[in-house]
Amino acid sequence: MCASLKGKVIKGPKANFGFRFNETDDGLLIYESEMKIVEKIFRMAASGMGPKAMQTRLYAEGIPSPTGKAMWPHRILKVQMVLNDLYKPHTYDEIVPLVSPGVAAKLDPNKLYGIWWYNRRNVTKSYDSEVDGDNGKRYVTRTSVRTRDEKNWIAVPVPAYLPRKLVDQARLMIESRTGLERKHRARQWELKGVLRCSCGQNMITNTSRNKNGNYHYYRCKREAAYGRDTCSQRTIRIERVEPLVREFVFGVLSDPDTIRRGLNALIQRETEEVREDSKLLAETLSEKLSQNAHARRAYQDQQAAGLMTLEELAARLEELEHSRTVLEAELASLERTQQKAEELKEDREAALTSFAASIPEALDGLTGEEINTVYRKLLLRVVPSEEGYDATGVICTLGPTPGDRRGRQGLRGRR
Repeated sequence: MCASLKGKVIKGPKANFGFRFNETDDGLLIYESEMKIVEKIFRMAASGMGPKAMQTRLYAEGIPSPTGKAMWPHRILKVQMVLNDLYKPHTYDEIVPLVSPGVAAKLDPNKLYGIWWYNRRNVTKSYDSEVDGDNGKRYVTRTSVRTRDEKNWIAVPVPAYLPRKLVDQARLMIESRTGLERKHRARQWELKGVLRCSCGQNMITNTSRNKNGNYHYYRCKREAAYGRDTCSQRTIRIERVEPLVREFVFGVLSDPDTIRRGLNALIQRETEEVREDSKLLAETLSEKLSQNAHARRAYQDQQAAGLMTLEELAARLEELEHSRTVLEAELASLERTQQKAEELKEDREAALTSFAASIPEALDGLTGEEINTVYRKLLLRVVPSEEGYDATGVICTLGPTPGDRRGRQGLRGRR
């Protein structure tokens, strides 16, 4: 039977903020020094402060985040704390329907309990490659999180610390807040997911107000989450970047053969790079898998010789199993990349025809959302630079600009 069904938590790398694992590592105990900070966060939320204001207050008071960083990410403050059932006190009557009879029998009807949820989300990882800002290649890990059906969630009661009234008020205030970004969703952002900050992060969309009304701009995702000291990139008003990129892209696409020639160059470069990189990377991954298997046998031999306990062996084997899974996934991703590159090369004409046909002929009448779709089809990436903006993608592979052998195109314009 799953340990969570028995009312036990599953130990992770670190206990939730405000808690510590018990001696058997299957339960949570209140850690008061951290829980005082949790209470402070809830009181700020209950007073009407949003995540940004709370972040600023905690930073000013020198209170580091659970990961030791100076800035608290908004998600930790809102989702992982204020809206987390772990910190919400539940009565005995609220808990009993959520747990098994055996777990309920161990609870004190006069006490309150938080809920540590197990099996609430399904997390899957995939491994792929993408073109980086310099038109080189890098391998990336993509994580997908899917919420499971509520009937499959498993509730584990944990000690409660905060007053129920405080938690309810904090949740009410947080959930009633509607940011400017959500209020103005009608705004169609042409460069959403296309504009990257000079520090490497995505640039996110923002809407603010002044005496003349609303104005829209892009800002660095890192700066938005952790504060102005984390990135030197200034915000970029839409009127300074969107028309510039639109003029550049539409000007290039006015030549009917541009897409065909650009994609042809991209396919050629992709297949050559995959061929050059894949052999060495495959050998490296295979060698690591061999080392993993050797380490597994060595640990088993040590346990058989009495040099390691069964618990220590289980912990080591679990680490090796995780490493093996990651390596095998990377190797499978490499094989898929090789296969896709070869298929793309073999079906080049079909790919070229399909891609070219997917770009609308009438560009001038497109909405902002449709323009964004065109940019994504072109694999366009735009990055602020000292002289304006650098663009990479299908239409930027036709030939290098002076001083750049990778085919990066420069967009001149005041930022």
